Amino acid sequence: KNDRHLFDLLFLPILWVGINYGYTAVAMTLLATQMILIGALTYFQIDDPVFDIFQTLMFILATTGQLLGAVVTEREQATRLLRKQQSELARVSAQATTGAMAVTFAHEISQPLSSLSTYLHSARRMLDGGQPTTSVSSILAKAETEAQKTRRIIERIRDFVSSGRLELEEIDLSQIARKIE
Repeated sequence: KNDRHLFDLLFLPILWVGINYGYTAVAMTLLATQMILIGALTYFQIDDPVFDIFQTLMFILATTGQLLGAVVTEREQATRLLRKQQSELARVSAQATTGAMAVTFAHEISQPLSSLSTYLHSARRMLDGGQPTTSVSSILAKAETEAQKTRRIIERIRDFVSSGRLELEEIDLSQIARKIE
């Protein structure tokens, strides 16, 4: 009878193997345990009723260990799948962010470039039409302002891409409204 209590001590290492290493490791450990148990029972010439009790206990031990190992293995597989999905989500999110930044960059640059083109076109037409150079000079000054605005936008984007920091600046809305008029 005391031998059966010693058998109960096998639950601890089997459970430890199942928790730490999963289904395959616990199955191998149980196989080794069963082989050692059969060898020991045969060597010590244990009678059939006691042998049957030990086999019943071994069945309970095996069932418990395999269930625990299966749960741990399933959890590890789910964790790996979750990490893979999170990695894929991060990659897709980065691509979406890059796309949004490209659209914003194109928009930010196209506005002053469009104005610059319009000012230069107007200046050329004024020169071709014989307009006074002061009028043309005023138009070219506006074109220069748009070129500088474009350069500042490109520098801000370059700084953001290289350092990850975005420097915001205050804008006078009344000045923008006067420009629109």
